[in-house]
Amino acid sequence: MQVIRLVLLTSCMFALSGCRAVSHVTGSVEGQAGLEPAFKPQPAGRHPELVPVSPLGRFRVSFPRGEGDVPILEVTEILTGRACAKGVDDVTAGVWYEHGKEELLIYSVSPIYGIPGIWVLNPASGAIRRLVAPEHTKEGWPDGADDFEVFGLQGRRVLYRYDPDISSSPQGGGREVRAYDLGP
Repeated sequence: MQVIRLVLLTSCMFALSGCRAVSHVTGSVEGQAGLEPAFKPQPAGRHPELVPVSPLGRFRVSFPRGEGDVPILEVTEILTGRACAKGVDDVTAGVWYEHGKEELLIYSVSPIYGIPGIWVLNPASGAIRRLVAPEHTKEGWPDGADDFEVFGLQGRRVLYRYDPDISSSPQGGGREVRAYDLGP
C-alpha cells in the first residue's frame, strides 16, 4: 500500500488544460439531460448497474475486494490485458471522460482506507493526478477527513457529493453537491 501512495503522490502530470474550479451546485442535477452517471463498486457477488468500459472500448474497470471488503480499483487494457492501474484502495465511484483521443477515468476515493479526493487516471500512460484535494485534516485522518463521491459528468463538469468530515456525520448525510470544471 505504501508503494501505491508514493505513485499517486508523485505521478506525472498530463493534459487537461484550461481553467479549473470547484463550485457549489444548487438544485438537483441528478436525472437531468446530459448527465453521464457514474458507476460504483457493488457489494461482493453483485454486478455493477453500469458497465465500466471506456467510451472507445479500450479499457475496463473492475473492483475486486480487499481486506475488510474494501473496493480496490483496477483498470486493464481490454485487448492486451495490461494493468493500467492496480491497487487504488477505497474507490467510491468513477466516470469515464473522453478528452480528444484520450480516455480518462475520473474517480473518487474515501478517506477510510484510501487517499481522499477526486482523481483522474490516463490509463494509456498510467498517469494519475488529484483534481480535488481534501480541505480538512485532523488527528486520525492525516491524508484528509473529507469524503468524496463522484456521481456524474455533465459536459466538462465533474459532479460529486462532498462531506467535510466523514467521522462527524453519517455517510450520505449532510453532503453538499459540488462540481469541478475540467476547462475548455
